[in-house]
Amino acid sequence: MIIDYFSAIALQFKLFLSNSYFVVLLLTSTTSTLLILYLYGYRYGFTGNEWLTASIVGMWASSTSVAGIINFQKYQGVMPYLMDGSRSKFLTFTTFIFSPIIFGLTAFPLSFLLAVILRMPTELNIGSLIFGILLLFFSLLPIDLLIAGFFAMTPRALIYEPILMVPVLIASNLFELPAKFSGITQTLSWIIPTSYPVNLILGHGTSGMNLGIWFVQLIAWGLISYFVLQKFISITQKEGFA
Repeated sequence: MIIDYFSAIALQFKLFLSNSYFVVLLLTSTTSTLLILYLYGYRYGFTGNEWLTASIVGMWASSTSVAGIINFQKYQGVMPYLMDGSRSKFLTFTTFIFSPIIFGLTAFPLSFLLAVILRMPTELNIGSLIFGILLLFFSLLPIDLLIAGFFAMTPRALIYEPILMVPVLIASNLFELPAKFSGITQTLSWIIPTSYPVNLILGHGTSGMNLGIWFVQLIAWGLISYFVLQKFISITQKEGFA
């Protein structure tokens, strides 16, 4: 069963890469963010974290495309065959969300390479970076499940996808906002599980307590996404996976 599950993930990843929209989305998001930060840093000074910020933006942009993936599967008529099997429909559905997150990891080497070409300073703490990316990967799984379950209920998922990017990135403390908004971002950071991994990747102050909070957030988001996804599966069953 485990082999079949990973085979299904591999198949979904192959289908994901065959669609140029999803590939270009990561490339443009990562590159454009880094170029903007390059211009800003050239004028006001570099921090060394510019390439990391661009990488996180690119990975998140790729992750939000999961809603579009589900709708492509639905309207290509593939969904009935994928969901009509002996395997748990919930597990089958989860195979869709790995592709954009796994591909999103390529934003890090891409951004680093571009930063080197542009001769930008590149802060690099291998230990914190690898651990932070790993936690970010797991943080995006329940978020993507929730996005997939909720936005797959609407045919306009591709239109709504970009709306998700900025709020989550701000809530994750990726960008510095004016002091008057600090209370809002601080509150949101207690809700969004990506906040701790982002702080870890960027080298901001973290503690064991932050890791514990992150774990609780992950469980809460996992439960919420599970119930939303079950609701979507119930709806699609009634509609014949149309």
